[in-house]
Amino acid sequence: MSLDSLQITASAHHRRQFGDPPLAIRGLKVGEEAGEIQAAIVRHLSRRDGRSWLPEIEAEIGDTMTALLMLADSLGLSLQELTEQAVAKFLAREWTVDKFEEEAP
Repeated sequence: MSLDSLQITASAHHRRQFGDPPLAIRGLKVGEEAGEIQAAIVRHLSRRDGRSWLPEIEAEIGDTMTALLMLADSLGLSLQELTEQAVAKFLAREWTVDKFEEEAP
């Protein structure tokens, strides 16, 4: 299913469940979900409870994407188009930086 299709389906479901929250609430929800990604990464890197937190990181990324779908929809924007444009802009850039090695997940 394309991002556009997911956006239409998820937005319709969200409106049935919650009505149409103000833009500020939708924007804050994106920040909340992004913070939950960060918290799961901290738990993962510190091996909290002696386990991998990758499933939680994965779930929080999905929740953040859903919040972004809702935000884009409330602004009449296509998250698919925005993502395509952002990736094209990213691919067009070249940086001169020192590369670093990250520890494996």
